Amino acid sequence: MDTCIVKEVTKFEEVENLFKKAHQENHNNSENYDIDQMRERWKNYLLFTVVTFKDQVIGFAGIYPFGKNLVRVADRLYIFPSARLTFLSAKGRVKSGRPAIDHIIPYHTKWAKERGLDCFYSIQELKKRNGLIKTTELLDPSLGYSVLPGLYLNIFEDPDYAPNWQNIASTIKNIHLPKKNITSK
Repeated sequence: MDTCIVKEVTKFEEVENLFKKAHQENHNNSENYDIDQMRERWKNYLLFTVVTFKDQVIGFAGIYPFGKNLVRVADRLYIFPSARLTFLSAKGRVKSGRPAIDHIIPYHTKWAKERGLDCFYSIQELKKRNGLIKTTELLDPSLGYSVLPGLYLNIFEDPDYAPNWQNIASTIKNIHLPKKNITSK
């Protein structure tokens, strides 16, 4: 039976072409994979991984420090179109499974916890909150994630830019990131 394999990457050159491909894709976050930005960001990663299925890279992500013992797992997560799901239920699995839920987030979280770090992952925009909730429900409960109330600032350069306030699932209940309460309409 074929399965996904998570591989640790230590050299930027090993993933440079993957960033270029992700940057060229037509999606909302393609700018996140700009080669110059990723080269600058690379030096701060604690760990960077690729996920392969049948010897083909289907996704990548890193562990990025946020100070005070806190890290974001699945940072700059990218799953190539051939391995994406159209929905998150078990029926929605493609042959490679759910790369982020089944492989990347668990691998990153275990790696970080072994080093005494607290973890979070995030999804931008309030309208995607239900996706974060569903993702968290699908994760192995032993990882310890729960969705935190409110939105949290995790891109500090422009706090007035709405997408910089994100939904967060964390292994701890209180994190040191700036918080904005969600108001009902």
